Parts: sequence; C-alpha cells; structure tokens
Amino acid sequence: MASATPTLEDYVSSAMEQLHGFAPQQLVLVCHSVGGLVGLDLAAQLGNRVAGFVALGAVIPPPGGSYLQVLPRGTQILMKWLINFWGTKPPDGVIKASLCADLGSEHTSQVVRDFVPESRRLYFDPTRYTVVPRRSLYIVLKYDQAVAVSLQRSMIARLRPQNAVELMAGHLAMLSEPDEVADLLRGYVRTLEVQVPEEQGGKW
Repeated sequence: MASATPTLEDYVSSAMEQLHGFAPQQLVLVCHSVGGLVGLDLAAQLGNRVAGFVALGAVIPPPGGSYLQVLPRGTQILMKWLINFWGTKPPDGVIKASLCADLGSEHTSQVVRDFVPESRRLYFDPTRYTVVPRRSLYIVLKYDQAVAVSLQRSMIARLRPQNAVELMAGHLAMLSEPDEVADLLRGYVRTLEVQVPEEQGGKW
C-alpha cells in the first residue's frame, strides 16, 4: 500500500490487486475479525464471482458503518482514545490475554513477536457495501476474548447467513483449532458446489 496511513479502500484495492489474474472465477471469501470489513467491500466489488462468504468471528458493520460503530458506546469511546493515543498495537499483555487466550506458549510467543499494527483508518473508515453476500456462513468463536460472543451474535443478525455454527476456540482459531476450521470450510464449500482447483490438490 502506497499510503503511509492506508484507508479501508486501500486495503480493499490491495486485495483486488492480489486477485488480479487469479484463475478461478468463483471465489469463497474467508474473513476473520476486522477483515470482515474488507471482505464485505471486496465482495461488493467482485459481484457474481463471490460464490460464498465465511465470517470467522468477523466484524460485520451495517452498510456505511465502521468497526468502531459496532461496539457498545462506552467501548467506542475507549477504543477511539486508545487507538489515537497508542496506535493499533496493544501492549504484549493485552495481545496475550485477548488474542492468545487459548494458544500454547509457542504460538503465543509467535503472535506477540510477529504482531504488525494495522492502519487506524481500518477501524475508523465507513464501509461502502450496500448488500450482504448471499449464502454466507458465520462461525462463532465461543472462547473469543477480542470479539465477545454477544457481539458476534449481533453480527449474525446483521449478516443474515445461510448458516451459523459454533466453534470452541478463541480469537485465533486458525492456530488453536486448524483442523476444525478446515473441516468447517470444506463442509461449507461442498454446500456451494464450488470446485476446488486441481492445482491446489483439494488442500487448504
């Protein structure tokens, strides 16, 4: 991204560039956490190429809404102050408690070491999508300490998915329960009747 402070639109444009020339015409977008905002705007631009949309503990604001706007009022004010004052990289202790609650020591150390702060604009900018993706799946992360289960359920009401399932995992389920996440994705793709490209060998 060329901008020193990338906007939400910059994130979406970057994703579009990565998909440029990607052979499969039908895509299933898998969006995690704040990536839900990027995925919603990306899906709007991709149109009929999007065969499915998976929200893995993802934030789903209303059309035109931002990440901060989905939070309770008191949390909005606190988050806005923290982001403006400290930026988007929490202290190591907060990363461990919120993102790594169910991870082992090796994964926890890796997450803390490799954590890269996002642009402030990702949390403040409004989305541009107008219609939620069709035939979507929401995966509720039951042990998530970063996006509360009650908040995830409000996302389900907003996304109106074809199905919603619960996974006994924390925020980084792809690290703590990778096989379970893969099984859910495979099962979902089968319901869409989307063919996995042969060169991928059917692997995730």
